[in-house]
Amino acid sequence: MSCWQELTIRLKQEIVELLDYGSRCNLRLCSSSDRYTVDSTKIIGKELKISETTSEMAEGKTIIRLDIDTFTIWFIGRENVTRIDRGWNGEIIEGFSETIQRNRYEVIAEFLKRFTRKGFVWVNTIHVKSTNFPVPETWNIKCANLKLYNLKEHYLGWLQKFVTLCQTFKKLEILCWGNETECSVLLAQIKVKKSMKIGHNLDFTDEQLDQVEAMDLKILSLNFTIEAVKKRLEKFLKYGKKSDELNLFTPYHEFVFTQDQLIPKELIVKRIKMLNEQEGEYNGHIIGGFENVHGIQDRREIHYINYGQSIRIRCRVYEKPERSDCTMYPF
Repeated sequence: MSCWQELTIRLKQEIVELLDYGSRCNLRLCSSSDRYTVDSTKIIGKELKISETTSEMAEGKTIIRLDIDTFTIWFIGRENVTRIDRGWNGEIIEGFSETIQRNRYEVIAEFLKRFTRKGFVWVNTIHVKSTNFPVPETWNIKCANLKLYNLKEHYLGWLQKFVTLCQTFKKLEILCWGNETECSVLLAQIKVKKSMKIGHNLDFTDEQLDQVEAMDLKILSLNFTIEAVKKRLEKFLKYGKKSDELNLFTPYHEFVFTQDQLIPKELIVKRIKMLNEQEGEYNGHIIGGFENVHGIQDRREIHYINYGQSIRIRCRVYEKPERSDCTMYPF
């Protein structure tokens, strides 16, 4: 401990930057100088999760759960009464609970101020799921990866907040219902480098699709042309990594289910007949005719199917199905 106290404040801060949230909390309790060191060091959490569930015990009561790495805090209540529980790894620690006479949404809006440094909360990944409250104005969270699931009337507000603060993401995953035009305008303002998966319709054009940097991609737009899809497939085969998957949903075009319409001529494709294959469905393996910059020349499986007004095109590295042993039991 004496060696620790002999270090300069700057050296201590560099060490604290390497600690997780739980270790920081323990160090903060050691002394007033350690508390200052911890509070003055930027926190970059690995993952921040925010979710809200409706209580089955009382009408109007909800449970807001906030996870910061291994630390969990629950804000439970309705109207102007909130119980706060704390725990590690999802387990409540007895003796650290308290009840206050304030609305839970006001309490959680202020909570993240403790993690703010120079006006921002820093985290690698943030996951917001099923919340029923708008994003607090005081929350300025910067992240590399964003996941938004099942957000309702406040979805656009959450998206607007993160788009304003973060112009670049490594991974973006959205599974919410939203207004196509407004969502498309917001998403067109950002850069996504590795993975972009959007679970609802966008108004993206061919040009906007071409500008998306991420190779691991899922986008639905009824504005895409077959030429843009073919171009994207070529780019995916050239730049995609082994774990990447291309999923595009486009409007139905007559005669689209032919190799000449969708698949570039230089590709070597083998048609694969699948069991219970439907009319207007195509399954095949791309076994050659492309060069991948990462040296990944594994065969790709390509599949497209007609859903009526739209079609789905999917391409990914082919993986042999795992063998499963069956045991017959006498009846």
